[in-house]
Amino acid sequence: MKESKNMKVIAVIPVHGRLPLLTLTIRRLYRKNKVDHVICVGDQKDDKEVCKKAGASWVEYKNKPLGEKWNVGFLKAKDYNPDAVLYVGSSDWVSDNWIEVTAPFLDKFDIVGKTDFNMLHYGKERKVVHWTGYQTGSWREHEPIGIGRMLSAKFMEKVNWQPVASELNNSMDGSMIQKLNKCGGSLFLFNSIEIQSLSLSCDEWSNLHKENIDKSLPNTYPIFKPEFFLKTLFPEAMEL
Repeated sequence: MKESKNMKVIAVIPVHGRLPLLTLTIRRLYRKNKVDHVICVGDQKDDKEVCKKAGASWVEYKNKPLGEKWNVGFLKAKDYNPDAVLYVGSSDWVSDNWIEVTAPFLDKFDIVGKTDFNMLHYGKERKVVHWTGYQTGSWREHEPIGIGRMLSAKFMEKVNWQPVASELNNSMDGSMIQKLNKCGGSLFLFNSIEIQSLSLSCDEWSNLHKENIDKSLPNTYPIFKPEFFLKTLFPEAMEL
């Protein structure tokens, strides 16, 4: 596998609303993560205009089932002959060094991911928490979160560039791991602070996320000085 600086990485995003955030997400992927190309999949005229203005390719496709929508984007990514595909949604950001750190591991592993992530809810104030991962003993204990999974081309070939079950509208992350296991694929997990990811929610844009700062979610802890954290790693969050 090529070193990260020589790798061709494509990001695929199914989109539906969240327009102010979508522009920032695509911009970060190009400017900070240095992906080679962004592919957006959707069926709304406003989404299409935002994506194309930000430099992404547009694939017209219905919103549901979501699994099929994802797979249409992945199949389009194949046309670019990438070394890897970055798995992110329109409200998912990964730290600037994400590809640089994860890419070398794709030489030996099919999927590279991380066990934990951060959540930001933007409302009257910015609330940020850190989720440390699935509980010990859970059937998903050794599964990476979906945000930022790096999918190798060799894995994508094994699953015919359709890494999730097409009929699903949720549980895409778990479906991907099931496909990985079924084809005998391998997984590498990061659990260090070296790389970070952020999931964003807000009540203001269309297709809003339910506020994802859930005190009842196990292994979730507030981040001390959230604005310092955001300004350091994800300064675009201050533009929302």
